[in-house]
Amino acid sequence: MKHSSSRDKYLPGLDNPLHSLGDFTLEQMLETSPSVLYSIKGEEPIILAGVNLSALEVEAVASLGKTGEADGIILGYCVLRLINARNLQSVFYKTKISDVRIPVLTARPQDNLLVTVERIMKKGWGYAVLVDPENRPTNLVGLLDLATFYMKSGIAEDLAKKRVKDKSSSPLYAINQDVTISKAIRAMLEWHARRLLVKEPGMVISDRAVIKWLLSPANMAQLRDSPRRVLATPISSVSEVLHTPSLVDPDTDGATALELIIKNDAHCVITKDYKQIMTPWDLTVRLLVG
Repeated sequence: MKHSSSRDKYLPGLDNPLHSLGDFTLEQMLETSPSVLYSIKGEEPIILAGVNLSALEVEAVASLGKTGEADGIILGYCVLRLINARNLQSVFYKTKISDVRIPVLTARPQDNLLVTVERIMKKGWGYAVLVDPENRPTNLVGLLDLATFYMKSGIAEDLAKKRVKDKSSSPLYAINQDVTISKAIRAMLEWHARRLLVKEPGMVISDRAVIKWLLSPANMAQLRDSPRRVLATPISSVSEVLHTPSLVDPDTDGATALELIIKNDAHCVITKDYKQIMTPWDLTVRLLVG
């Protein structure tokens, strides 16, 4: 797969094709790859964040403190940690967003992109919230936002020297298709994995996909009345939670892998021997600054 070597094609008005993270500010990134921020007050119930994650195409939802500042984020993984078949509805409505949010770093438009990505690496979660001079949140910078910008700006060319077999960060965990939604969630939490391979169809289930299905309008009433029945649903009967990853040779270069991750709904690549997985974190943060 051939990658463009011309930054001018994507970023008109800049004379020299610069390809390093350190050559950009967050403001420049957002001009090319704008992102959207959805935020909710930390005092609100977690179900509201979950519904936003289910209904909207967002990677995370920002949690707001009492003065309106961003003090954390909510991922699908945060919501799944609360799953309990016996009192699910109560937990969803009584647990505050502020109780389960993940701390997030804040940044300003003029901040250097390399410095910001290094801070994301140290934080351990792939997100930063941009704030204005009054510390009010304006944008969320997520892993897929970074991936898109890397491709548009030419930064991805640095990844062409890397190989999937050398740099995948975690093992590929797999489950069978007859496993229930509940057991799949427990496996994610036990293995600290946001994506699992479902063996027989060779597809991927993710925390985000589970939340989108679990808190969909079709399931909300059932979650209230019969949560055990919903959670006992076999994965094989819920096509909405399964997505097809891109299969690659272990020698595939990082730039090709990144482009495939952006394009496929599973947002990951898996080696054809089914031993390794690469995610947006690997290719947007860890490989460039780790």
